[in-house]
Amino acid sequence: MPETIEIPQRPQRKFLPEQFEISTWETLKPYFEDLLSRPIENSKALRHWLDDRSELESVISEDVGWRYIKMTCYTDNELYSKRYQDFVENIQPHMAPFSDLLNKRLAASPFLQTLESEPGFSILIRNVKKDIELFREANIPLFTKINTETQKYGQLSGAMTVNINGKGINLATGRCYFTIH
Repeated sequence: MPETIEIPQRPQRKFLPEQFEISTWETLKPYFEDLLSRPIENSKALRHWLDDRSELESVISEDVGWRYIKMTCYTDNELYSKRYQDFVENIQPHMAPFSDLLNKRLAASPFLQTLESEPGFSILIRNVKKDIELFREANIPLFTKINTETQKYGQLSGAMTVNINGKGINLATGRCYFTIH
């Protein structure tokens, strides 16, 4: 009997609407502002705040990941290229200062010490403190430039093909084995 594979399902969203899609910075900004202004009056509220922040960051990460995959797999599709570029130039630079403020808010929370002893949180807390140390507003345009150049490289390498036995094979991916809608 063939083994069946159960594909994991995305957990139901609790902070963002189920059908939320990132289209502009203006669609994301209210969720960052909510996290910045929400009262955190105890360790349970801090845990809830972290869960909501994690959900927001997961949605963003998945969105930019798919934008990048589509751009590099379908290098001749101008829309995919523009969508990735839009994220890099018009969304990500606005997120960086908010992320720094959220990190500072977390680090300053009097309830943070209650999480430090829980499994997995020591690494998160260490990373947040290191991110605060390293963040510089002046670096945001540099990261935008780096990501823009990375996009150009991804498109170029994604479009490279080699002819093997009369068949064109994409050098970067070997080919995309899935259909993206």
